[in-house]
Amino acid sequence: MTVITGIGIGTGIAWGRVHILHQESKQPTGKKSSLAISEEYSRLQSGLALAAAELDELGNSTESDAKDIMAALRLALKDPELLAVAKGHLDNGWDAETALARAMDSFSNELVGVAGFQERIADLAGLVTLVNSKMNSISQPRLGNEGPIIVVAEDLTPIDTLRFNESVVGVITKNGGPTSHAAIICRQLGIPALVAAKDGFELLTQDLGVRVDALNAQAEITEIAFMAGRDLANFLIEDCIIPVLANIGSVSDALLAKQKKASGVGLFRTELLYLANSEEPSIQKQQEEYFKTFQASPAGPIVVRTLDISQDKPIPFLALAESVLNQNSAVLSRQLTAIKMAADASGRDVSVMAPMVRSIFEVEKFAELARQAGFKSVGIMVETIEISKVILELEGLVEFLSIGTNDLSSELFEQDRLNPEKPILLDPWQPKLLQTISSVVTAAKAVQIKVGVCGEAAADPNLAVVLAGLGVDSVSVGSGSIASVGEQLARVSRAQAIEVAQVVLESDSLAQSKLAVAAFIQDIDG
Repeated sequence: MTVITGIGIGTGIAWGRVHILHQESKQPTGKKSSLAISEEYSRLQSGLALAAAELDELGNSTESDAKDIMAALRLALKDPELLAVAKGHLDNGWDAETALARAMDSFSNELVGVAGFQERIADLAGLVTLVNSKMNSISQPRLGNEGPIIVVAEDLTPIDTLRFNESVVGVITKNGGPTSHAAIICRQLGIPALVAAKDGFELLTQDLGVRVDALNAQAEITEIAFMAGRDLANFLIEDCIIPVLANIGSVSDALLAKQKKASGVGLFRTELLYLANSEEPSIQKQQEEYFKTFQASPAGPIVVRTLDISQDKPIPFLALAESVLNQNSAVLSRQLTAIKMAADASGRDVSVMAPMVRSIFEVEKFAELARQAGFKSVGIMVETIEISKVILELEGLVEFLSIGTNDLSSELFEQDRLNPEKPILLDPWQPKLLQTISSVVTAAKAVQIKVGVCGEAAADPNLAVVLAGLGVDSVSVGSGSIASVGEQLARVSRAQAIEVAQVVLESDSLAQSKLAVAAFIQDIDG
């Protein structure tokens, strides 16, 4: 049996036939046009419009993370600067394909060397391919329905991933990382994936039988039918040793989380409302949208993350480099007012937290604004090294913390998400990350601050047990992971979780930690 290793995304096991996804290479950027400039300009405008329409269609067919990603990509296509730069190339006689590629290269070059945004560059390349296909009336290859299929590719864009149909049961990519957009969407869709699978990737040929085991981060070339998973319906969410909350970003996400019987909402991302508007929505408009989402959410507490601006989520009416908390607190104050109005109108237990804070000063400023808006429960995301080291100084400032393991890992190991130099460093089982989480929890408990985890680490059922053993008060995951995480947390006692967490903390090996926890869980099964 041949085993291929990488980084596992999700927790499931899938068996199928390899389907090699042949992706279009980047278009050559040196072709002069035989058409009039106005004709090339018309081709480009038409291609951009058709591509934006497809992004809308893909975004509307999915939930929070993917919807946000599609909205951000659509904004990139609608950026007037992109069209202006491309028009300059058209005026110099280049065809529309060359003009677009060169304009997008200019955008990409601005991001080179900026930590954490390598995935953004890959997404822009995917947009070029999409627009070119529209300009030339090229139908994108569709996967057949003969499944089950394991999609194998050098890499995947979020557009590729959202085009999957029900025949796709697993994914293997040579490149990528655990927090790339494609990986996040695979997790959201419940598709087991293996990324950064460089060792043995060349052995994967068309129609080969392969078994993807995301939990153990490996794929096996085999003809043996896949193992059936446990029945995830036979557990009660109330039996979990810590609450399993949901990550949402829209009304549809909230309804799905309710259907999955989440114990509340641990992360309500609010960017989607802003991404969909070219100007700041009014307080009334915000209030209406938040109210609808609160009403649709599962019973239990709701934690709202305030506006998080980044290269991945550019807000049309705010500069990319702008910090909402530090440089435009008026926007934040209006958002907090709208959230509180919606909370009062819905009668829900709503808290607010700030993303990406780096200093005590920022915590103090956010807490002051939130309390002025009327909130009694205020928190922050722990996503930066700076804030992880000063937890004791947060006494009296906040009531809770939520650890975002994706960004925290990226900072701890100085790795880009999509093309990290050492992809294994972004595996949430990394000892240094778990030790950091443990130190954050210990310090927070000392000053009576509750701690949750809402990053990718929480969506791994075995790792969720470890987090509970470290003293984390709750985990928050995408709706697709609620059942598997809840089932695992309902099968262990708190004492057992503490025991296995101590074993992991004493290990300096990622692989040994995974094996130790898997063996521990198997012993519980008897």
